[in-house]
Amino acid sequence: MKKRIIYSATALCLIILSPGCSKDNTSNGKQWHDLGSSDVGYSIVTLCSDPAGNIYAASFIDENGQYFVAKWNGTTWGKVGNLTSKYCIYHLCSDLSGNIYASGIVDNTETYNYVAKWDGTSWTDLGLHSSFTWDIKSVTDKNGNLFGTSFNGRGEDVFAYAGGNSWSNLGSIDPNKSINSICSDGNGKVYEMLYGGTLYAPVIAVHQNDVWEELPSLTTNTDNDISASCTDASGNLYVAGHLYDNTTKKFYAGKWDGNNWTKLPLSGTVQCMCVDPQGNLYVAGSISFGTGFDVAKWDGSKWVGLGLGSKISNPAICSDPTGAIYVKGTFNTNYINLIRVYK
Repeated sequence: MKKRIIYSATALCLIILSPGCSKDNTSNGKQWHDLGSSDVGYSIVTLCSDPAGNIYAASFIDENGQYFVAKWNGTTWGKVGNLTSKYCIYHLCSDLSGNIYASGIVDNTETYNYVAKWDGTSWTDLGLHSSFTWDIKSVTDKNGNLFGTSFNGRGEDVFAYAGGNSWSNLGSIDPNKSINSICSDGNGKVYEMLYGGTLYAPVIAVHQNDVWEELPSLTTNTDNDISASCTDASGNLYVAGHLYDNTTKKFYAGKWDGNNWTKLPLSGTVQCMCVDPQGNLYVAGSISFGTGFDVAKWDGSKWVGLGLGSKISNPAICSDPTGAIYVKGTFNTNYINLIRVYK
């Protein structure tokens, strides 16, 4: 039986850092480069890198209106295998062997959604299924462990991949709620970010040693929402989305160090976030650090704008093994959709 532990609120120390942002003056010659000149489309919502540095993106749309995964070959984007879906592929991730996992509303003739694996030759259904109307979130950690979510009839549970077509059900801190985001630190901790709805604040919980523990509240605002999460090599958890502090009148990202929450003040909402191999945190979204500052790096004390210059949306971000940052955005006065790399 899954146990549930809730941290005592009296043990929580909440740290709020002073807001601030500056242009990146330590870029060492880094700048943004386009991966192709053609519009990749509005439907690209996820990016990932494999250990060799290959970049994958989804969802592209073919001539039949089907969604698919593509890989950047250095010149153009090419379709990966024969996987197609009538609906959007929201999540991509890679393991240490270079296998690519795709999920979201990856459908089997509108019967159910599933997690698909690309082994370099073909796509296979890994056996984690969910109701056709529910988005399966999937993520890998630094050790290549794969996790996913699935509808349980009321809300969602978290599952750990056990090989073949087998998955271990880890449950949830509250199986009646839907899960907005999951991540793992690679050291046995799996985090889930639950949707609070209009009546409750978001819930963040950690699974370790077969026990779910609810973390101290990062926010009590019922209109706040957490849509993105990641961990760094030190095991710190980062969360973001629509998080607003009524006292400082600032949006923020949250950092959990295992004992305390720290608020990293922002000027707007975050759509996506990632950590590079050096442990640097990046966020993208409507963060409005002046003209063009829609991607920012946290330097330990303030946000540094990288000057991406997106006009509307930055729904996807990832880092490759060298620390290059890839972002999908909408650019120029013509609102063209491009994937760019900062290196």
